[in-house]
Amino acid sequence: MLPEYFIVISNRFRPPGACSSVLGGLLLLGLGLAPGRVQGRLLHARDPEAAVENQRDFRSKYRAAAGFPFRARLSTDLPLRIRLGIMSGQGRIEFRTEANSTIQVGSKTFRSPAGSRWSILHLEGSAAVTRSRALLARVPYGHGAEARRMQQDWEARGHDVKVFPMGILLTDRRSGRRLNDSRCWFVTLEPEVSWTAAWNRCIELTAQGVNPTVYEEMVSAPSGRMALVDQRGKVQARGSSVEIQSPGEIKVYRVEHDQDLPQHGYEDRSFQGNIHVDVGQNGKLAVSTSLDLESYIKGVVPSEIYASDPMETIKAQAVAARSETLAGLGFSNPADPYDICSDQHCQAYRGEDHRSPRTDAGVAATRSQVLRYGDTILNAVYSDTCGGRTENLEKVWSLPPHPAMKGRWDLSSDPGALDLGGSEADLRRFLDETSAGYCSRSKGGDGRHFRWIESRTLAQITETVNRRYPVGQILSLTPVERGVSGRLRRLKVIGTKGETVIFKELAIRQALGGLKSALFLIEPQKDNSGHTTGFTFKGGGWGHGVGLCQSGARGRAEAGQDYRTILGHYYQNATIETLIGY
Repeated sequence: MLPEYFIVISNRFRPPGACSSVLGGLLLLGLGLAPGRVQGRLLHARDPEAAVENQRDFRSKYRAAAGFPFRARLSTDLPLRIRLGIMSGQGRIEFRTEANSTIQVGSKTFRSPAGSRWSILHLEGSAAVTRSRALLARVPYGHGAEARRMQQDWEARGHDVKVFPMGILLTDRRSGRRLNDSRCWFVTLEPEVSWTAAWNRCIELTAQGVNPTVYEEMVSAPSGRMALVDQRGKVQARGSSVEIQSPGEIKVYRVEHDQDLPQHGYEDRSFQGNIHVDVGQNGKLAVSTSLDLESYIKGVVPSEIYASDPMETIKAQAVAARSETLAGLGFSNPADPYDICSDQHCQAYRGEDHRSPRTDAGVAATRSQVLRYGDTILNAVYSDTCGGRTENLEKVWSLPPHPAMKGRWDLSSDPGALDLGGSEADLRRFLDETSAGYCSRSKGGDGRHFRWIESRTLAQITETVNRRYPVGQILSLTPVERGVSGRLRRLKVIGTKGETVIFKELAIRQALGGLKSALFLIEPQKDNSGHTTGFTFKGGGWGHGVGLCQSGARGRAEAGQDYRTILGHYYQNATIETLIGY
């Protein structure tokens, strides 16, 4: 029988040792091990295959992964703490301690007086070794028989199928009550020779009615060394990681944010508490910090919306962000030394400088409140601007359809019988409408994301597409499949050296040079000879469009709706519940 994996919230149980990983206030059970007896190391709760294949070999396999980034820092203190990624892939980190602090490099400890500036330099490193598999399905944990039937079916077709558990179970130890169960079975095919090969396999499977994605399986952890340099330029120590321990704020200079997104840039940011510098997935420097959940949400809300937004919008954002955070624990990239990133790939978090008393008040007013559907906390994803119509969950991610995450009109008037997913003419009529959406009418927003037009030259499109899809000079772009909101799910690209189908809305946006959303029409631009010189994209919205529309929530609050009504519209039949014991 396969083992179960439990994360138990506790403020009474005192473990027999400290485990160096990331989810504070949590205890990992269910592996048949005393957590304090694995030499302070648990690989991570979401890579259980070592225990599945041979539980007795668990200790030796985990000890062999020395230097691996960990996931579940054991602590007897509540509230729940998470490890937040600040940036990764860096060759140099510069920071300043605003209070008297200490810096730990291996066994060496250095004092850092208030106002001291330091650098950390990357010396050498090896990236994590990964294998790419096509992920066929995520089967609910209680439906193990279904996962096994799927495994047998695909094995009968000649595939080497791997089934393993992912996710975590959050339980209040005092009452024994389950707070959330995100466990599921991942059903994957045999490893491919490259990410591109796995992606092509996913495209083939899509034609067979499967909703797959690429799963990156880690074979070996990243490794490397770094140097701590003082403000005089002198190297003080070398090691594989650095921890800055401070009772006050730490300013990190030139934080790189939102890689591969239109808002990519650099910004100085301040963080309260300790800073960790580890070797990240690509063998370079990764920076993270540890903080409790409510402090994290107080940083997310003003980074995601305006502090001047209506209070009911702020409350709705706080509940959605808290729900997404808790529901997503246990599914981050195993090679990253943190639980969640600070970019819009996860949820934006810009540090202490961007917190506001007003948004802090909105978070405090909804403390511990989450969206729940059935027995599970809802992964309440959200985006900036839906453009008047939200999207089905399964049309954006490789997840099963969810009753609470279906696309809905977000308009103040009835649009009539428009088929945005099946009729290009209906989609054009919809995109010609510039004023009917809640996300276009809000006073607090500028409406510039509700409708937009962007153009790319042929050279620009060819360059961005060929970064990942080597098809040569682009000849044509053709929509293949759209979701209920009109967002592209599959785009056929024909070039001088071949053709491909780009699958998933984010991949499509990135391939076309970072478009705001996948809700757009494609208009080729021609010269006098009829040759294509570029493409114009007439679109609407900003982001994936699933769940809460932040601009729409602003417009609804301005129209008098409270946060419960707002959340009830975007997450159908979900309930708001106050967690007790976390």
